[in-house]
Amino acid sequence: MEKVTLMEAYVIETIRHAGFTNKEMMIKIENRQLDDFQKLDESLDFTVLYSLVENNWLKSILEDGYTITFLTFPGLINLLKLKYNKHRDKDFDVSDFVISKLQLNKEQMADLETWLSANWKIKKEKEGIGIKPVHI
Repeated sequence: MEKVTLMEAYVIETIRHAGFTNKEMMIKIENRQLDDFQKLDESLDFTVLYSLVENNWLKSILEDGYTITFLTFPGLINLLKLKYNKHRDKDFDVSDFVISKLQLNKEQMADLETWLSANWKIKKEKEGIGIKPVHI
């Protein structure tokens, strides 16, 4: 499993959230045609994906998934929204950097276990999934 930075994950998931397929992403990134992506979020630097192409990692990342090297709490909240359309205080509870009552299907759960960085741990609870920092 390839490792990506939080920014690389944001960029990939922003593009996916907009409906682009892996194949469309590969073609546009390999051809350095990022205009359609840049329109999605002007604040993101989509050129970070060029290094993934140059290192021959992009195809594997898009098809097989990735692990984030270090994930912040706001990053976790944002990726739950981008990847699974799960929103804070609506789809899960938050208290002291701990997520609880998150409902994911089996596919989403397997995906979460793949990309979640080592500084977080998952616990299956009675009312859903809990995610908390490893140091708590």
